[in-house]
Amino acid sequence: MQEEYNILSKEKLLIGITLYLATNSFTCLACIQCGYIDVYLEDREISEIWYATIEASVGIGVALASFLKIFFWLYYDFGFRVRHLILGLTVTAITASLLLSATAWIKSNKAFIVVIIILKTLIGMTGQTLNNVWIEGVRVWFPRHFQLMYSIICSGGLLGYGVGAFIGASVYDATDLYQAPCLTVAVYLFISLLATFFVIPNISTAYENLDGIEDDSSEREKHTPLSPYTFLPLISVLATNLSRGVMVLTLTPYSMKVLQVSVWVPGFYFFLSNCTMTIMCIIAGFFSQNEYVSFNTQSIAGSITTVLALLVVFPPSAFYPWLGHAFPYVIGFAIFCFSAGDNTLMMVCISQMEEVHETITKSKLARKQKNLIDMFWFASYQFGIYAGRFISGFLMVALTWSEIGYTLSGICGVGLVCLIAARFKMKS
Repeated sequence: MQEEYNILSKEKLLIGITLYLATNSFTCLACIQCGYIDVYLEDREISEIWYATIEASVGIGVALASFLKIFFWLYYDFGFRVRHLILGLTVTAITASLLLSATAWIKSNKAFIVVIIILKTLIGMTGQTLNNVWIEGVRVWFPRHFQLMYSIICSGGLLGYGVGAFIGASVYDATDLYQAPCLTVAVYLFISLLATFFVIPNISTAYENLDGIEDDSSEREKHTPLSPYTFLPLISVLATNLSRGVMVLTLTPYSMKVLQVSVWVPGFYFFLSNCTMTIMCIIAGFFSQNEYVSFNTQSIAGSITTVLALLVVFPPSAFYPWLGHAFPYVIGFAIFCFSAGDNTLMMVCISQMEEVHETITKSKLARKQKNLIDMFWFASYQFGIYAGRFISGFLMVALTWSEIGYTLSGICGVGLVCLIAARFKMKS
């Protein structure tokens, strides 16, 4: 008799909390220095251009991990080793955070930059690999509640971006020690390591006993190759997150120069955006799990919202006098709308890609095909953010603020066209 798995059982609740902690701790590590590294680099008399390079190196790690995952996906199946991989990745992350704190003792600025870029790249690789690993666990342990659970755990990752930057800046401000934030997040990662060790079970047992999950290795030839239309929703995710990456580095100078507001205002914008995305993760997951709204409808609505919101965040300069004192509030509302639309689009993307493939090809996806979709989703999401950060400096030099808004809105518009094309193909 097969074991009945209940999402509300104590065992399931502990697994969900542990995966949430793992995701949250890794994103905290990725952003732990965002709030103070620029100040530290200035104290060391290192050019500010290296700030963007150092932060972009996390994105390089994400890209490398994605390519390596493609290689291992072709030649090796990690499906049954989720627990061991999370433990190994967490140990690697703890080591990286400790080494990151030790870079304070490197006297040469050139050596410091080289070492910290290598460590940030390693952090990006471990974080991206963890993303691909935990979602495999969610598919196994929560097969009937996949959409809801992966949305909730994703919210932990998104929350980690804001929490990490906040903890890093606060601890550095309180201690004036470069090492302190890195050691703090190392303790958090160690707690996550202990939770994983004692809570996460051997996934192979779940594959053998869990109803609805099967190893398709013996029937692989029956599965149709992925349809090219399956990847159209990814273009929209890449476009919106590239726009988000640009906003991350342009919002502060834009607010200070155009709105002429206090420094806390752009900080509040980031806080508002982060909270909105965290909440929308759970809301979108709940709606999708219960099929209140179709995946296509949610994604197209989210994409339209991002296109329009960007035109309001960076409006034509002729509107500046007309908006007057309401300008900061209007932008705050637009950022809220953009974050809600962006996250709705992201949270339904995986299920939408699966639906597109199965509707067009009229065949079910193999487990490894689902893993491949998961991998591309995380890669496009992370790569979009860091690519946006990378090009933001060029955009600020080459374009006006209004032109940046037109450009980002146009990029998101391309994603919207791809979503509509996928929908029409499914209907045909």
